[in-house]
Amino acid sequence: MNAGGTGDGRSFRWTPIDRDRLRVEQADGPTSARPEADLAVEQAWAAIRQSNPRSFNGPILAFESFDPEGPTIRVRRDEYRRYAVQPGVPTGVVLLGVSAVLTTRDPAGRPLVLLGRRNASTRVYRGMWELGPSGGVAPPPGDRPADVAYLRGALLEEIREEIGGVVAEAVRLDAAPVGLLHDPAASSVDVVFRARLPGPPAIKPPTPASWEYDELRWLPADEPGALDRLGPVAPPTRTLWAAIFGA
Repeated sequence: MNAGGTGDGRSFRWTPIDRDRLRVEQADGPTSARPEADLAVEQAWAAIRQSNPRSFNGPILAFESFDPEGPTIRVRRDEYRRYAVQPGVPTGVVLLGVSAVLTTRDPAGRPLVLLGRRNASTRVYRGMWELGPSGGVAPPPGDRPADVAYLRGALLEEIREEIGGVVAEAVRLDAAPVGLLHDPAASSVDVVFRARLPGPPAIKPPTPASWEYDELRWLPADEPGALDRLGPVAPPTRTLWAAIFGA
């Protein structure tokens, strides 16, 4: 299902998935690139590091493909820098990420959903509001498989860092994968987990350690126009909002 776009022909896409049957398969890492391509990556990465010292290289899981019949997500190991240098250096790396849609109800029973305003130092959608938290996924250590449980754990770690342990514990008990969010503008595919929390939990204020968000806010999910009144909204969030909340 297509639901939204970048305005330049690149469509964001939402793919619902069967939460009980989803599988993840991990393949070998990337094949060796040409020396000139490696040099282009190194030079572009050095420029990124100079402009944003927060950037650091490390192993990531890259999205390869999705088979809806499985349903199966196929991933492989790669490097963050080979992802980050795009689109200037077209490496073809598509980041596998995880995103949360966290909902609860206020004392009157009104549905609420959590959004965060992205920090100006983030790679994409700076200063925009998004459903989350979200983040890339590192490969599992040792022989551990990159399965759904591992992806859920990666999301919980993002939540602990950005929101706090109280929320993470509540999410751990309820989070289930509901779909894939394809973002061609960011060259990423996120596995979206939805969790319904038992009442609006306390959210820790942003700190230097949790730098990705400048502000967090519970927003009425059933209020017409509430999303537009926030300010700039990341385009993938508009696609996800329409898929989850139907407006």
